Amino acid sequence: MDSVSEEQRQRTVEHDGYWYATLDFAAPDCEEWTEADHDFRPLPDGWELAPDNFVIHREVIGALAWGAACLVVASGEAYSTRLWVNGGSKVSNFELESEGEEGSLKKYRPRRCLKTRPSRVLIRAPCT
Repeated sequence: MDSVSEEQRQRTVEHDGYWYATLDFAAPDCEEWTEADHDFRPLPDGWELAPDNFVIHREVIGALAWGAACLVVASGEAYSTRLWVNGGSKVSNFELESEGEEGSLKKYRPRRCLKTRPSRVLIRAPCT
């Protein structure tokens, strides 16, 4: 997490050996929908897109607010946060947009950044 500032580290949660955050480092405990970042962003060094699995849906995405209605994972599927109906439930497919080449040039953003359903991209890094 060397490429992540101390302020950004405070906007992560630890779960099962990984730090989780949104690509724009929104506060996990933000109880209000905040405007989602529409810009393409690269992954910080040492981070990856969060995988798509049930435990992450329920215990990381659905258990917290994240200032958004849903979070998008590596598969492109979006899952609801605590601020949306049935936290951790699948909302839709094809929600991840990318540009650039693999590696440090690849950038990501949620495909739909709606005011009525703000979305963010979930990332993770191993705890060390």
